[in-house]
Amino acid sequence: MREMNISEIMDRSIDTLKKYISTIILFTISYGAILIALSTFFIILASILMLLGFMLFKNTIFMLVTLSIFSFILFGFGFSSSIGIIKIASQEFLEMKIVTSSALGASFKNILRVLGILVIAFITFIPAIGLFCAMAYFLYKIFITYSKFIYGNSTGIIIYSIICIIASLVVILVVIGYIALFSFSFQVLTIEQRGIIASIKRSFTLIKHNFFKIYISIVIFSITVYLIRYSFIALWGLLISLLFLALKFFNLDHNFTTFLPMLISYANFPISIISWCLISPLSTIMLTQLYFNQRFKKEGYDLTLKLKKIEREQLNDKLKFN
Repeated sequence: MREMNISEIMDRSIDTLKKYISTIILFTISYGAILIALSTFFIILASILMLLGFMLFKNTIFMLVTLSIFSFILFGFGFSSSIGIIKIASQEFLEMKIVTSSALGASFKNILRVLGILVIAFITFIPAIGLFCAMAYFLYKIFITYSKFIYGNSTGIIIYSIICIIASLVVILVVIGYIALFSFSFQVLTIEQRGIIASIKRSFTLIKHNFFKIYISIVIFSITVYLIRYSFIALWGLLISLLFLALKFFNLDHNFTTFLPMLISYANFPISIISWCLISPLSTIMLTQLYFNQRFKKEGYDLTLKLKKIEREQLNDKLKFN
């Protein structure tokens, strides 16, 4: 174990995914089934409460509040799956065996703390939301003010499109910046067993003085996972096109405009399963590897792990000798 660069972190993440693929698949499928059951229960309960609230208060405010609360809880349940993946991905470093049941237990055990981190992250994100709303209002005012110049004018359309693209890039960069600040919170929560505030502070500490490198790493990880995910869709589209050409070659009459959407709709479910079981966990595994790499860099944690390993080996040798 040693300090790694970005390419080594990504390679090690792929190796980790391959090594524990059966545990990861079982965990994601099990957690997904439980999440679907809980979502169904919460949807029914929220619907009943909203109906009762509307009958009692005769307004939609209670309905909106109830819907927001239940949506946020389900959002937290979804994010809690990262805890189980972190447990699975960290077992190689900590030299401990993690099975599906222990990963599920860790995920559900830490749901409230995950929700706490999400609440704090959302509160700190409010200024950015205000900035985004101001940008959207500014773009709207520009469009209304110069609509006569924009309509039917290719130069005006290009200029306005460039402004919108720049604004969108600013939004994406700011969002990634917030993700970078909180990027190790779940890892600290899971591996170091710290509380909500302590996990966030610890994440800030690990990122301090390396924010730009962490930021770039997260961008690279996101692009990589995005390309992997959509390469499956592109591959399926290619196979559909080849199948259509084969049908044409054998003079089998098929309308491509109906043939293509039909096969794509059939492929949505298996592609979603592959994405949920294999591709989505990869980003969490990469962040976990990056978390350990930061600890190696800033704290010499790799030396601590090596010393612990030597101590265990010496202890085992003594027990065998005795």
